[in-house]
Amino acid sequence: MEFNFNIGHAGLFIAFCLLLVLAVHLIITLSNINKLLHKLDRIAGTNTENINATCAFLPLIAANVNGAAIEIRDSFATVGTVVDSFDGSRTDTVAAVTAGTENILNLITIAGTLIHNVIQSFPHRKRR
Repeated sequence: MEFNFNIGHAGLFIAFCLLLVLAVHLIITLSNINKLLHKLDRIAGTNTENINATCAFLPLIAANVNGAAIEIRDSFATVGTVVDSFDGSRTDTVAAVTAGTENILNLITIAGTLIHNVIQSFPHRKRR
């Protein structure tokens, strides 16, 4: 009896083993999915009244959420208006302070020039 073993036979053996492993894995996965579906069906069957009561309130909840979203949008618009007016008044205040500071600086310059001229107009003696 002669036994020939080549690479082609080894490839077929490996492919067959992989298919067998995949088939077992597929059977286990489908079995777990089937168990999960049975549990969900049992839970839904025992809580049918609660699910129906919750579904009855969903349109009211959606309307409340919609109303809250509209109020928040309007609040943001109001906040934007307040921020814009605050920004404008802040800019006006900064401009007024700047103008006032320039006026005070001009008055100090004029007073300094006046005092300098008054001091220069009187002769002064140097003490030795």
